[in-house]
Amino acid sequence: MSFATLQSRLRDDLNALSSVLRSQGYYGARLTGRVRRQERRPVAEIVVAPGPRYAYADPVLAFEGDTRPPDEVVAALRQRLTVKADAPALAKPVIDSQGRLARALPELGYPFAEVAGRDVVVDHAVRTLAVTYRIASGPRAAFGATRFDGLTSIDPAYLDRLKPWQPGAVYDQDQADLYQRRLSRTGLFDLIEVNARRPDTPAGADQDGPDDGGGGAAGSGSPVATGRGDSTGAAPTKTPDAGTDTAAGQAAGQRVARAAGDRVPATMVVTATEAQHRTISTGAGYATTTGFEADVTWEHRNWLGAGERLRLTGRGAQISQALTAEFTKPHFRRLNQSLLANLGFKRQDTDAFTERTATVGVGLDRQLTRRWSIGASADLTYSDITQSGVRDQFGLAALPINARYDGTDSLLNPVDGYRVTVRTAPNLGVGGSTFFFERNEILASAYWPLDAAAHWVVAARTRLGSLVGADTDTIPANRRFFAGGGGSIRGFGFQDVGPKDAEGDPVGGRSVAEAGLELRWRFAETFGLVPFVEAGNVYDDTLPGFGSVKAGAGLGVRYYTSFGPIRFDVATPINPGPDDRRVQFYISIGQSF
Repeated sequence: MSFATLQSRLRDDLNALSSVLRSQGYYGARLTGRVRRQERRPVAEIVVAPGPRYAYADPVLAFEGDTRPPDEVVAALRQRLTVKADAPALAKPVIDSQGRLARALPELGYPFAEVAGRDVVVDHAVRTLAVTYRIASGPRAAFGATRFDGLTSIDPAYLDRLKPWQPGAVYDQDQADLYQRRLSRTGLFDLIEVNARRPDTPAGADQDGPDDGGGGAAGSGSPVATGRGDSTGAAPTKTPDAGTDTAAGQAAGQRVARAAGDRVPATMVVTATEAQHRTISTGAGYATTTGFEADVTWEHRNWLGAGERLRLTGRGAQISQALTAEFTKPHFRRLNQSLLANLGFKRQDTDAFTERTATVGVGLDRQLTRRWSIGASADLTYSDITQSGVRDQFGLAALPINARYDGTDSLLNPVDGYRVTVRTAPNLGVGGSTFFFERNEILASAYWPLDAAAHWVVAARTRLGSLVGADTDTIPANRRFFAGGGGSIRGFGFQDVGPKDAEGDPVGGRSVAEAGLELRWRFAETFGLVPFVEAGNVYDDTLPGFGSVKAGAGLGVRYYTSFGPIRFDVATPINPGPDDRRVQFYISIGQSF
């Protein structure tokens, strides 16, 4: 390297080191460098004298224009600053604080505010860095009228009900963001934006206010510093303090402070692009003992203009066929509460029984928190069931109640968290006689990632159920507990685990206990392997006896898609009965639990 080239690089290095030192608060640092020859080769030397680290002076908020926020707002803004008096004068807090101010102002009622810039003064005499943030707060705003742009089929009155604020309340950006999330979660939009607009601003005009970068001159890098004692010998630059949050600034600025109640109504503009509201979907699966199955679903997600969902589904398999209609009215009578109604017809012919049923129901489902929800309904069912050569026709009135907790991170492919569902359903039956029973069930599953990328996940589940109030023969066969097959105890056929009649056909029972364990290994972006073991049984008593446990084990392959994994499982019974198949196959969408 030539002597001249090394000198040029030395100058660049000195500038870079100076910037680093200033960013860490060493504004009085001295750097010297030279290039000399050593053994006929040019050698660069740098000597650094950092000097003492400078500290922040008390930061100043200078308000421009004819408005100044009330004292409680100014105090809240100052609390957001990471620039603190007497703390080391680092560069990053100066930049971060400007972004914090830009975010805080709309949260405190100033959606049209702008952090116009910052002035930085280094005073070498007292070794301080003084920062002044220039803020054009604009008027304090209140939530005004709401205007919807882009709606074609959605009733604006329905969207109005989702607003978390009351008209006239002080503007809060958090509330505006919550409203946008609520609208997005309806599933009715491809694009949704919620913005505040000044009442006198025409539609489509640009809005004043902070951008995502956090204000007018947020920028990056070290503050630009000038001051007494630097190489130029210039006096420190002074920032006018008129209009700041100091007493002197208030006097000098001659600002007219607005009273807290003197607010400008902000027009809330919702700009939307509606999604397609009608969809058709299909699914398919296969299991050794039940054969192929498929379903077709037509769904309208805005049937009556207020986010109502109507879903019509037809399912067909070698052992069962069903038609169902499901209606959901969201936010019924209150937020996060849905009205549910359903109508269904089903035909099923298994080794356990043959049934033909018609069901109608109506209920409510309420989301209590992000994790907790509850539901209750009233159902009427007519059933025509034949089991072991005996035909029964009866009607059932049921009041199912459930509570659910879901702390998992995904519906179809969870890797962390746990779920718990508790169900109870009193049933009154009318047929040849009147009878009563109550069906209770607990379902739980948990997921533990073994590595940060969740390539290895342990998954476990359990199911406990109990029927009380009537003997097994009185309880309709389609309300008893059965076990075996996919989604239950893999390795055994559908409903093949539990009590059987003299001909070897399952008859079901009044209690059930199941448990399952999987080790999920995702070894590629789209493929995974899952060894598993499952065990349990059905019992004639009202409580599980945990005896004569049937167990199965197997290996599954997962193909991961954007909508969830497709699974292919092969399982075998560990302790098979004389009539149990030695190998069972299962193909479906989604994890087994």
